[in-house]
Amino acid sequence: MARTTVGQSDAGPPAGFEDEALRLEGRREVRVEERVGVLGFSCSGGVAETLAALEEELCAKGWSGVRSGEEGAESFVKGSGRYRWLFVACAGVGESTSVVVRYTTEEGA
Repeated sequence: MARTTVGQSDAGPPAGFEDEALRLEGRREVRVEERVGVLGFSCSGGVAETLAALEEELCAKGWSGVRSGEEGAESFVKGSGRYRWLFVACAGVGESTSVVVRYTTEEGA
C-alpha cells in the first residue's frame, strides 16, 4: 500500500486514527493532510458497498452514522476518544471508489 502524507513529517495516518476510526491496511493511494483534518484513499468496489463497509467498521468502533441526504456521503459522531466527528464522501472512479474523510479531533483539528 502506498502511503503519501502531506503536511506531516512521519509517514502514516494521524495518531490513533486506525484504532478509533478506519483502518488503512489494504486501502490504496492513502493521502493525509493533518493540518486541515483530511484523509483520502481508494479501494475496490462500488460506492454503495464501500460506504456500507465503512459504516459497519465505524459502528463497530462506537460511531453513530447520520445520513447526509447525499448519495455516497455520511457523517459519523462519537462522544469519546480523540476523534469525535467524521464526514465520509465516496465517489466512483472507474471500477474503484475514491474516499475522502474529513475529521475533527477533541483538540479541534
